Amino acid sequence: MDYTLISELAGTAAGTALLVGLGMASRQGKRQTQQSTELSKLESAKAKLAEQLTQAKTQNQTLTEAMTLAKDAVMGLEQQVSELKAERDRISQTSTTAETQAGQYQQQVVTLTTENQRLEQELKQACDRASELASSLNIAQQQLKTLEQAEQQLANVRQETQAQQTDLESQLSQLQTERVRLQQQLDNLKAETSQLPQQIATLEHTNQQLEQSLTAAQTETNQAQTTITQLQQQLKQTQQTAQTEAIQAQATITQLQQQLEQQKVLAEQTQQSAAATQGEQSQQLQDALTRQLDASQTQLVQAQAQVATLEAKLTETQQALVEAQLAAEREATLQQQLEDLTQAHGQLTQQIPTLNQQVESLTTANAQLTQQLQTSEASLTDNANQLSATLKEQAALKEALDISQKVIASLQQQPSPAASSPPAPPATEPPAAAPAAAAPPAQPTTKPPAAPPATAPAPSASTTGVTGKSFVLTGTLKDLSYEQVTQLITTAGGRINKMPSGKTDYIVVGKNPGSKLKKAERYNIPQLTEAQLLALLDSADQ
Repeated sequence: MDYTLISELAGTAAGTALLVGLGMASRQGKRQTQQSTELSKLESAKAKLAEQLTQAKTQNQTLTEAMTLAKDAVMGLEQQVSELKAERDRISQTSTTAETQAGQYQQQVVTLTTENQRLEQELKQACDRASELASSLNIAQQQLKTLEQAEQQLANVRQETQAQQTDLESQLSQLQTERVRLQQQLDNLKAETSQLPQQIATLEHTNQQLEQSLTAAQTETNQAQTTITQLQQQLKQTQQTAQTEAIQAQATITQLQQQLEQQKVLAEQTQQSAAATQGEQSQQLQDALTRQLDASQTQLVQAQAQVATLEAKLTETQQALVEAQLAAEREATLQQQLEDLTQAHGQLTQQIPTLNQQVESLTTANAQLTQQLQTSEASLTDNANQLSATLKEQAALKEALDISQKVIASLQQQPSPAASSPPAPPATEPPAAAPAAAAPPAQPTTKPPAAPPATAPAPSASTTGVTGKSFVLTGTLKDLSYEQVTQLITTAGGRINKMPSGKTDYIVVGKNPGSKLKKAERYNIPQLTEAQLLALLDSADQ
């Protein structure tokens, strides 16, 4: 820059206006420097957030603490952004005040011109830092993509877990069906086993009855055989006697017929020769012959009756013979049934140990199926718990991702210092005002510890219950362990801090509390007992 030209222009009004413009440019350079400093702080905070997100990817077990740190960093960033906005407003007000003091700033034109050159160099450095910030934003976007991939992997794991849960449920139903079927078989075998002694007793009783029936049938068979033999002998004698009598009767009938014919012939001859003289004798002789004929016919009828009687006896004898044969067949059938029952009794006796073994094996299988069923139910419960934990982790990751995206979007939407500062009217700034304007940026380094009480209630106003709250545990609880309390609070959406601070929402106090309680009392942190904590968790679940 030509200082001769500057000195020449300084004596004129136009030169004065130009010098004032240069002073304003230098002042804006200072603003840019201050805002560059804030951007570097934001960049460091963003680097911390990126590091936390990377740790959330590699260390899944410490995801809750990383999310807590990310939320705290985001709150700090939001506070710093609000402070930057306030600082920008204050600088605008300062520029308005500086415009009223333009006359005083004219004496500092030369000094500000030299400082302007220095600020131009610093502006270049700020531009370089802005480019570095853009590269950091690109890196953060890549990390967000990595988180999205992790979220997709979690979704895949959830689908696989649901598929495994479905398979386990189907296996569980099959095992329950198999258990019911085996239980029915076991009950049937027990019923059959309990019925076996009764069946054996019934078979033994039936065997005794069959033996008695067999003995009686053998006795009847012997008696029937004896009777058949006697009847056969009687039949033979009767047949012989009947044949003899029939032959005799036939001979007698033949003789009587011959005599009758002879008598008829004699009667005719006698009638022809002495019809008149011997009428009475012929009548007597005819009467005698008629009586003999009647007697012969009576004997013939008796002989026929005897033949019919003998035929009836023969028929009865044949029937008795048939009955004896039937009795013999029945005896053979009873003997076969007795043998079959004996074999069945032996088979049942042999099957009793086998049935006992089957009952024992079915009892063992039933116990194994019961154990498998319990194992499957426990595995199903574990899978459900893992699925619930995975869903909660996915929701936490999504929340952290949303917060990161909001922070990055707010950083991207944050206007650059040169573009966001409104054009100021020409004015000059005295050297004493420069340190005053540069002092406020140092406030964010000292304010954050004291600022959270004013900004921390903002998230709690939009949430209720445990979600987003921070807890500190001290002392020993009556019913719950430290791990159980940690799990309950993190499951409900809260977080656990090791030491109390101004950002702590509650401190849970048990028996023998330590120094944490005194520190919490200095911060006026609300205290909760174990019962109050459980009531708060129950209200959060509802």
